[in-house]
Amino acid sequence: MNLFTELLSLIKIDLKNSGFTKSGTSFVFKYGKNQVILNFQKSNSSSKDEVVFTVNCGIYSDMLNLKVRGESLSKPTTIDCHWQHRIGAFFNEGQDKWWTISNPKQLKEVADDVCADLKGRVVPTLINNCSDEKLKELFLNGKLRGTNEYMRVVYVTSLMIIDGDTRLRETTKAMLAEVKGTSIESVVADHLKEFKLL
Repeated sequence: MNLFTELLSLIKIDLKNSGFTKSGTSFVFKYGKNQVILNFQKSNSSSKDEVVFTVNCGIYSDMLNLKVRGESLSKPTTIDCHWQHRIGAFFNEGQDKWWTISNPKQLKEVADDVCADLKGRVVPTLINNCSDEKLKELFLNGKLRGTNEYMRVVYVTSLMIIDGDTRLRETTKAMLAEVKGTSIESVVADHLKEFKLL
């Protein structure tokens, strides 16, 4: 018995009720052309007798991807997501959370535990914030960070340009002030000049 495959089969049943479809070791929820992705990642310490895994979570914006990377992806991965975190980030301790399965008898208990975490906090948060407008406001307010602070600037300005947000100039000045004297000041300035915002 492949413990990881069996686990994903059990989780598929539960997440289907929330609008997710299975794709490989990921589960995908589509909102227009945007996607919420839950990727189940096995640890390198896993073996045929014991599976150690966590869940990578992300939100992919197709419009943002077109603006920033110049392409539309029909099957993005969590690496392509414009916001991404592991499941542990959704909880107060903010630490990585891993599960271990070494016996088929543990499958249902572990699957139930994972689904409780996903459906209790993770999935509602991701789905409620997967629109471009919500992503923009969360990045703008600093409540969602991209892969780093520079990418947050890129994502915020790109989304504001896309929808003609009248706060663009004011936001640009504020963001440049935030990074003044830091290691990313010059690349942020270059990005803003490229978009003719400086």
